[in-house]
Order: sequence, then structure tokens, then C-alpha cells
Amino acid sequence: TAPATWSGQLRTIFGLAEGEPVPTLRDWLASCAHPDDREVVRHEFARLMHSQQATKELGFRIIHRNGEVRHLYTHSRHEAGAHGATYFGVVVDLTEQRRAEAELKGAAERAALAARGAGLGTWEMDARSKEMRWDEQMWLLRGLQPGARPLNYEERMACLHPDDRLAVSQTLEPALAAGTAVNQEFRVVWPDGSVHWLASRSVELDDGTGQRRRIGVNWDITASRTADIVRQERAMALRENESKSKFLARMSHELRTPLNAV
Repeated sequence: TAPATWSGQLRTIFGLAEGEPVPTLRDWLASCAHPDDREVVRHEFARLMHSQQATKELGFRIIHRNGEVRHLYTHSRHEAGAHGATYFGVVVDLTEQRRAEAELKGAAERAALAARGAGLGTWEMDARSKEMRWDEQMWLLRGLQPGARPLNYEERMACLHPDDRLAVSQTLEPALAAGTAVNQEFRVVWPDGSVHWLASRSVELDDGTGQRRRIGVNWDITASRTADIVRQERAMALRENESKSKFLARMSHELRTPLNAV
């Protein structure tokens, strides 16, 4: 319970003014430690002081004097001496790191939510090892339940319509080798036998450390492809009707001339 000696930086972390007395551990727990972490911190420091454990690493929150919640990490140690044990440690403020992690997680969750709302399946592949990661929608776009691992190359090809496998491989494999973007449209056959059109877009990225990865998206374009086919069939039927009309008009003209003479 004796007062400790704090560095200037540690005073700044806790909002302790220069020259202000350093609080005892009991006072510090009561005034600085976050209420939800207080008992854990008390218990862990008690273990450090009353056991043979020489070091203690602990993460916890404090309430700064300005009311802000800050995240700290401490590495504490004690050494026995002629006049009793001496305790010392290092405290690192992780608040900005935690805030950045929370913002990144929030952005990732918002992006995932937007992708699911738009029906987009997202995937990522290590360019060197070819190891892949799929989100849930990638499975659903193929009529499959999400599995523990993404489908391998042979399994992905088996999902394709037989008439599209060669074209997909001839486009995909050179692009993967060259690191170029890929834009494809192909059909997949679901386990129930239904055929669905998918569009695929992917690019290769360098994370700045020499590690290259390919990220991509898939989405269902069955409705638009079906609409295109219907439009094409209607246009073909219209052309055929026009051709029939022209033929009948020509034949009518050809027959009418000699009949008039008769």
C-alpha cells in the first residue's frame, strides 16, 4: 500500500499533475480503475504480491480524469531484496489501437452487411499458396450450405455448367498467372439441378510487404440473363414475322399480276 514512483509519461496516462502525490494501489483502484475491471485488477495484483509468480501481464481499462475510458496494458514484476520485495512495471496505452481496431471492425461489418444486402459473395485468395477464404454468400450462390473450408479448384469446376468449364479455365488460369483482373460470366448447376448465371470480378493486390492476394466478388445475374434471352427470342420472333409478311406480300404480288391478266 506504499506510494509508488511514477514517470512523467505514466502521470500523463492517468492525468496526474506534476508534483501531485502518487496514489496508493488501494486509492488507485478506487479512483482510476474501470468499475467493470476493478475486481479483476485487484485480484491479479494481489496474486503478484502474495505468490511466487515473478511477473504479471494484464490488460484493463481506466477512467481518465477527463472522463474518457482508456485501454491499458501493463507488464509488472517483483524482485526480492534485503528490505522486502520491490515492484516495478511498464504501462502501455492501447486506447488509439483499440479505437482503430473497433473502427476497422465496424467498417468490415458494414461492408459485409452491404455485400449481403446486394447479394454479393466475397472471396480472397493468397496469390502464392492459393489458400482461399469464402463468405457465406459464396456458398449460397451455388445452392450449398456453408462449409468449414472453401471449395478447391476441382470442386469449383464441378459446380460449373459443363458447357462453361473450358471457357472459365481458359480465362481464369492465365489471369491468375499474370496477376491481371478477371471479369467473367458463367453458369453454375445447383444440387437440385437448377441452372443459375453468376458474374465474377476479381483483382490482385499487393499489401506493400510483397504478399499478393486476389480479392473478388460473385453475384447472381440469372434474372438479367433470362431477360436478355427473352428479349432476343422476341426480337427473333419479330424478325421472323416480318420475313413472313414480306414473303407473303411478295408472293401475293407475284400471283396477282398473272391472275389479273387471266
